[in-house]
Amino acid sequence: MREGASAEQLAKAVRWEPMVSSWLGGQVLADHIPIIRGRATGTTRQKVQSELRITVPPTSVENGRLRRWRPDAPEHALAKNGQVLDVSLNVEGTLIRIGRYKVHDWKENGDGSIDVWGKGMLHDIDEDRLQAATGPRDDGTLRSEFARLTPSYMSAQFDPTLVDRECPKAMEWPKERLDALYEIADAWPARLREDAWGGIRILPPLPDAPIPLISLHDGPDGTLIAAPLSDTREGAPNVFVVTSSADGVEAQAIVSIDNGPMSAAGEYHPVPEFFSSPLLRDEADCLAAALTHRAESLRRTKIRSATLAPDPRIELDDPIELIIGYETDEQVTAWGYVVGFDLPLTPRDGEMQADVAVF
Repeated sequence: MREGASAEQLAKAVRWEPMVSSWLGGQVLADHIPIIRGRATGTTRQKVQSELRITVPPTSVENGRLRRWRPDAPEHALAKNGQVLDVSLNVEGTLIRIGRYKVHDWKENGDGSIDVWGKGMLHDIDEDRLQAATGPRDDGTLRSEFARLTPSYMSAQFDPTLVDRECPKAMEWPKERLDALYEIADAWPARLREDAWGGIRILPPLPDAPIPLISLHDGPDGTLIAAPLSDTREGAPNVFVVTSSADGVEAQAIVSIDNGPMSAAGEYHPVPEFFSSPLLRDEADCLAAALTHRAESLRRTKIRSATLAPDPRIELDDPIELIIGYETDEQVTAWGYVVGFDLPLTPRDGEMQADVAVF
């Protein structure tokens, strides 16, 4: 959950304002970019987890001077030459950080306004491919190799509860740098997330059962508008086969969903998923990874797509309680984790969307 305004403040707030600045390295190119409309999105379903879309007016007046917002010079605040947009929301005087986004595209509209698309900072790592295959150093561990493969312009913070271990020497990562980081996280097992400052956080797997930090309900005084439910077989395996590909190691773990509607022994029928990595040293490592994959599968298909009043506290992985039909005979309560959000940046942009993987 993002730090900033409290639930009481958000319930009473009628105004919020996007605070968007542009940076190129350590230089501020614009400390306040006017926004006509905009949305910030996040998802756990993509390698690059966050995106930004904003529309900026053709011109604005700053300190009595006209400023043009079409990026017609390489060093312009909205150009795509390394410019980073830093985004926060000012909610009734309380600042809530949303994220940092590298400008990726821009387009001039017929009315002169400028549409700008930004991608989260993980996109830089996705583009910054390794120039040659590389293997671990002699004393390399999961943590040290993750840090070594992370470019120097990106910070990485490791949760202290993660237990580090040695990397096998006889392995290589190919040229896809971001894939290599995800492989280390998957084998650990851990979660790789981008933080609001544009850095990386390496976190332990989510608990099997969420303990909600945020409760949303519909009805009087509620901020939840609707939360229809959907479910799919797509991306929903029920057998998880994890093996070590390290030289001289014969280790494997197979776990399955053994009860409920997705049981591999039932009419759902087996749908296997395979994961292999030389970072897995033995059966215990394979089992930990397999159990994590099983937990993720159980929570990524049954989704309540919540429509709600904008709540900038909500971010990926937040445990949330949804109460539908609040204080009626039809009341339904669902707990789950946020797997996607679409946050409006101005009041005119309408409601917020949040996808919650429910149990």
